[in-house]
Amino acid sequence: MHPEVPADSIDIPTGAWGNFYDLNTGELAIGMVFKSKDHLKASVQDFSVRFARWEYRVVESKPKLWKVACKYDQQTGCSWMLRGIFQPNMGLFKITKYTGPHTCLMNEISVEHGNLGKSMIATHLLGMVRQDPAYDIKYVQQNVKDRFGFEISYHKAWQYLKAAREQVYGTWESSVKKLPRFMAFLQKLNPGTIVEWLNLETDRPGVQMLHYVFWAFRPFIEGFRSCRNIISVDGTHLYTKYKHKLLVAVTLDANQQVLPLAFALVDEESLASWRWFLQMLAKHLLPNDDDRVCLISDRHSGLIEKVIMSRPIARFLARVSLSDWISSPELSQSSTSCSILLYCHKNITLQRYACEIYGTTT
Repeated sequence: MHPEVPADSIDIPTGAWGNFYDLNTGELAIGMVFKSKDHLKASVQDFSVRFARWEYRVVESKPKLWKVACKYDQQTGCSWMLRGIFQPNMGLFKITKYTGPHTCLMNEISVEHGNLGKSMIATHLLGMVRQDPAYDIKYVQQNVKDRFGFEISYHKAWQYLKAAREQVYGTWESSVKKLPRFMAFLQKLNPGTIVEWLNLETDRPGVQMLHYVFWAFRPFIEGFRSCRNIISVDGTHLYTKYKHKLLVAVTLDANQQVLPLAFALVDEESLASWRWFLQMLAKHLLPNDDDRVCLISDRHSGLIEKVIMSRPIARFLARVSLSDWISSPELSQSSTSCSILLYCHKNITLQRYACEIYGTTT
């Protein structure tokens, strides 16, 4: 994690000390004061990358002292150097010695800058990541070039974007740790919201590993009672570090609009995860034994056939295709088939659909 430290010192109260680093001019001078050592380092880094375009090396670094010199001073005799020391009477860092500008001549111009590091670029990207969490990596390289005048590789751009996202939103691991509190807060703000967990035991006492989590909002559950008993289920990749999958159940309301019913976060799409998800649907959306529902899925038919609900069921498995429906008067004139195929045509792009009617055995 890289702390967000601005390359300036304008947040210091004015008064006796009025010599501050200005981001617009990028000038360093003896007597400039900074809120902390990190602010001093960020300002020197900004000056070296955006204005001087020369690299520096750290000569000495202590809690109350920071000294840098030209990276090529030993080869060229360049006299550029800067020293900042903490001033106890001020409670600030102050530039006490500065020799500039650079007097060395670089033999070749590099497209990269050694001081343009992860912390600086990640801090620059924070605003963009806050505004757009899905900020694309293809914009990072051009943005860095426009801002700092140097190019970075695709791999570095990915690393810097990842660091910025983690600073704003946390890591994947920290997000999973926050999930129970997030779900609890969700239930608090939305009374009646259902959350079910299935965790795995670990070799560490009192520590469990997330396996599945199911949630459904109460208004959606109550709204389903006024809808046709048709549920469509599907799964999608989340493209996260751990490749989790999101299972979703939806239906259509009286206005032919999609009504989300329930969600589940699972480690993978498997017979076990789908069985658990459908069991949760049956438990919370179909509480009565005589409830019947038509389930539409683009999953492989073998999956649906092997998934067993939490109570005895009588099955009817129908597989139809859009071309079969159009060419068959019996199917096309059926109101039930019409509703199912209309839903499939609008919401599922696959050409084959499978539906299964669940109910109780007599």
